[in-house]
Amino acid sequence: MLRQDPAADLARAIAFENAIIDRLSLEREPFEWGTALFHPDFPGIYDLNFLRVERPDDTISADLLMSEAHRLMAPRDLEHRKVAVDDAELGALLAPAFAEAGWDVTRLLIMVHRRPPQRSPTSDVEETVAAVHGAAKVRSNRESPYFDTEEGIEQMRRVDELAYEVTDKRTFAAYVDDTIASLCELYSDGLTAQIEDVATVEEYRGRGLASSVVLRALHEAQAWGHDMIFLVADDDDWPKEMYSKLGFEGVGLIYQFLLKQQSV
Repeated sequence: MLRQDPAADLARAIAFENAIIDRLSLEREPFEWGTALFHPDFPGIYDLNFLRVERPDDTISADLLMSEAHRLMAPRDLEHRKVAVDDAELGALLAPAFAEAGWDVTRLLIMVHRRPPQRSPTSDVEETVAAVHGAAKVRSNRESPYFDTEEGIEQMRRVDELAYEVTDKRTFAAYVDDTIASLCELYSDGLTAQIEDVATVEEYRGRGLASSVVLRALHEAQAWGHDMIFLVADDDDWPKEMYSKLGFEGVGLIYQFLLKQQSV
């Protein structure tokens, strides 16, 4: 049954994502408007070291959040600063000040599967074991703008291993000859499923491989019995159009504010 309540689906997707981060994070520290989450073993992974705004009020501002990020992150010798805002209206209000201060502003679109796909797979897709997927993801991460050091890539490899331990994670890949050319991950809590980390090696792009791996993960999630399947796309990038052709529809935005290589 396809769901038709965008607000409820948005809240459910946000709660699902936050629950995974909570499992992966090792330390938490409350602040006035939410919770700071950290994992000291992975200081280069922005998504495990950040402030999550959960309790905004009329006093909140971008300047105060920047100050809180520095107060909580500097003592941990973290080189970046990150603030996540799940309230789209608040995020839109804060975005200009963060951008003016030199922070990257990312609008992430939560997309829920609602319609039959308009595309069919162009390639066979296999479910992969952890070791195979991990090696392929290391190669993919070397092409990603998210990582600029080998240490960051190694930390992500270890985080991926941890995710197998603390979540119900499955992985899928499309091959060209004997090489994994495209891959994705599928997370589940039994009712809700998230398709995540879709990536295609640059030389193999444009062949429909990303669509193929997403469609395989979607099929598995449906066969698994989930009543909501979602993914997250950059609202300012082209993959959201591909996901729309696969039957996903946007239900709402969340905001992330990131300052890289902050001097500490």
